[in-house]
Amino acid sequence: MKYLARLVDLAPVGLFIIALLATLQVAQEVFAPVLLAIMVGIVLSPLADWLRKRHLSDAAVALILLIAGLTFLALVITALATPVSELVEQWPSIWSRLQLVLIDVRSALSSLQTVQERLTAAMNDENQMTVQLDGGGGVGFALTYAPALVAQTLVFVGALFFFLLTRKSIYNTIAQMGRTKEERVHLAEILADAEGRVSRYFLSISVINACLGTMVALIMAVLGMPFAMVWGLVAAALNYVLYVGPALFTGMLLIGGVIHFTGLYALLPAASFLCLNLLEGQFITPAIIGRTMTVNPLLVFISLVFWIWLWGPIGGIISIPLLLVITALVSAGERRRTLPEPIVEEA
Repeated sequence: MKYLARLVDLAPVGLFIIALLATLQVAQEVFAPVLLAIMVGIVLSPLADWLRKRHLSDAAVALILLIAGLTFLALVITALATPVSELVEQWPSIWSRLQLVLIDVRSALSSLQTVQERLTAAMNDENQMTVQLDGGGGVGFALTYAPALVAQTLVFVGALFFFLLTRKSIYNTIAQMGRTKEERVHLAEILADAEGRVSRYFLSISVINACLGTMVALIMAVLGMPFAMVWGLVAAALNYVLYVGPALFTGMLLIGGVIHFTGLYALLPAASFLCLNLLEGQFITPAIIGRTMTVNPLLVFISLVFWIWLWGPIGGIISIPLLLVITALVSAGERRRTLPEPIVEEA
């Protein structure tokens, strides 16, 4: 009976979690960009504090960071406009080469295909799975999803601006939830500590990823890989997604090398990136940020799977920052609780 009573007590919590997940799924067009904006705002918090020390108002700080971010994004898009347009023009020839590669792979796996046909015949399955490529749906796809993308972008921009504008007041409101003055001070210290750790981590990772993307672009240019700048940018962006990003980029380089080169030389782009990623992941990153923010790989994988399932690509972007925020909050709270009490000398 004791366990049954405990389950009854936990039932409202379970229902709340289910309702919360359903709400997040249904209203992802609103919650996803808002949560992404909060994560970006936490990362930008050291820059915001630095600007405030220059006697700038909160509105000026938020506006400067927002304009700087949008300008940086516009510069990246402008720099990639030419390579992407060339990629679009050369896509028919690239696709024809990829089809030749797929034909070779299919012939190599002919034995497996024979086994599959026999199993299909044995099961009397008359349904056939066909894959059809439609090259004319790109414009329709863009016209269909462009309004939603513009709306989510506006929500993200607005949420980022107002979070940077009211960040301190939000933290103060959360800290005021403490019942005593000591608890309120404790909550404020936990929030500040967690924000500082996460922001320092992501600023350090951003510098590392920028250097990694630059090295990848240079190596791809030396190897003669087309669109070296695009490869470098994709490498820097995917390196934010721990474990999964580098593995995905290695597969992309492998396919690109097989398309553009022949023989063992086709494996050289992927092998070069693997060496760079090994050097970065095992030596450079631990030396710069230390191991204070390391996260269990299983938690990283579960977080990625859950948020991608819930919100798609935006969920994949949010998953790692959100996991680090939660980890930093828990770690900061535990560390504050384990600090010794100050010794008060008696008069």
